[in-house]
Amino acid sequence: MAITSIVIVPHTSLAFQLLEWIRLMTDGDLPDLLPTVAQAISREDGRSPADHAKQLVSNAPHILIATPGALLDVWSQHRHVFQPHSLRTIVLDEADYLLGFGQKSAKTPTETPKYRSHVSDSRRFLDELFEARPKCVPVARYAGTYLNLYLGIDMRGVLMR
Repeated sequence: MAITSIVIVPHTSLAFQLLEWIRLMTDGDLPDLLPTVAQAISREDGRSPADHAKQLVSNAPHILIATPGALLDVWSQHRHVFQPHSLRTIVLDEADYLLGFGQKSAKTPTETPKYRSHVSDSRRFLDELFEARPKCVPVARYAGTYLNLYLGIDMRGVLMR
């Protein structure tokens, strides 16, 4: 079995809150099965990237809930844990925050806001994942074509790098 969905969340508490919701939605009488359904990883959970990788390899969940830093640590150091061809869904909770959009750093209300310019862990992970899985790259082209043809929205400048 392989990880089929990754949910990237900005904070450790949110990762474990989502895991708890999944536990509550699944059969509470079968707690031993929860790790096969979902697991959460974070830099703040007291485990190393090697520990995360070992757990994910020995008992791969369908859903991996992770903070960007922990996800990037495991990806960078233990790439074999992820099988990009098996991924079906990637969810970015608070995507604007995780991708570095909309984080204003203006000191006063009259100053022009400056947006964060460094590449976030989320963005780096996604960029590397899409490089490892080239068949994902054209999705933006198809989405742009769909939006342009069927909705009359020109997304060429938005979707293409």
